Amino acid sequence: MKSALKTAALAGLLVTASSVAALAGGGDDVPAPRANGWYMSALFGGPLPLSQDFVTETVSPGDYKPDWGIGGWFALGRNFGDGWRADVAVSLVRGYDGKVKFDNGFVYNFEGHSDVVSVLFNGYRTVGRFDTRFGTIEPFLGAGIGFSHFDLEQILGAFNVDHTDTVFVGALHAGYELKLSDKASIVSQYSLAYTGEAEFATVIPGASTVRDARFDLLIHTGIKFALD
Repeated sequence: MKSALKTAALAGLLVTASSVAALAGGGDDVPAPRANGWYMSALFGGPLPLSQDFVTETVSPGDYKPDWGIGGWFALGRNFGDGWRADVAVSLVRGYDGKVKFDNGFVYNFEGHSDVVSVLFNGYRTVGRFDTRFGTIEPFLGAGIGFSHFDLEQILGAFNVDHTDTVFVGALHAGYELKLSDKASIVSQYSLAYTGEAEFATVIPGASTVRDARFDLLIHTGIKFALD
């Protein structure tokens, strides 16, 4: 990914984290203890930008951008009291159709979809708590590690004999919960995710299509609810 995009994504997360810290300063210095308990969350959103840079040996580098896409973040976790919690999350990003614009000016249209499924093990810390007319807001920060599995069969087509790859992913999180009740809350989460280089072998011996290691900004919003 281009350095300017990396800088913009990193700046976006830093601004969000700074805002969260500033909001936290207006609330309680030490989060009130929270009861231990299991929870689930279902969030919807996806990465920004949607485009993906690919390079194929013997072919001009190109940028793939789906016409549209969907994304989800589903987690099962546990609160540990005093503002700490941890969960296992599954993220799915699917892009539909789209086109590749090569650096030499050629444009190729695709029909089909691309999938990226990620599994992350995350830890979070609530960094403040304050009441508003809409309910109690709890900003949080977090981090996670895991893996991302790429399945690009319908996009890469017959030129590639290998359409899948699994790579490392690490993420930093920032966001907030808006408490609706003792059992449910609305969650908005912003994640700066780093994924390693993904490589897909082609029909040309020794040649491959490569998606470079890159940073992506993911934005998700949804609901989190207690299980006990």
